[in-house]
Amino acid sequence: MGQWADKQIRLVVVTVLQGRFPHFSIDPKTVVLLKPVKARIGQPHPDIRMVRRPAPVEVTQIDEWDTLLAA
Repeated sequence: MGQWADKQIRLVVVTVLQGRFPHFSIDPKTVVLLKPVKARIGQPHPDIRMVRRPAPVEVTQIDEWDTLLAA
């Protein structure tokens, strides 16, 4: 994948997440400026976990995380 396509995919992901999850906020420029780093041989994969943060404003819609956890 080329560098341009990689940046476009990152922007789409940020845009979709900001629209679907009210708690998600990040500056799209930060994501676009990230540089991938090649993993060293034998380096373990990082653990990815969800951490629930308090909402800065009252959320009036059903939280999609709760819907996914209940499924």
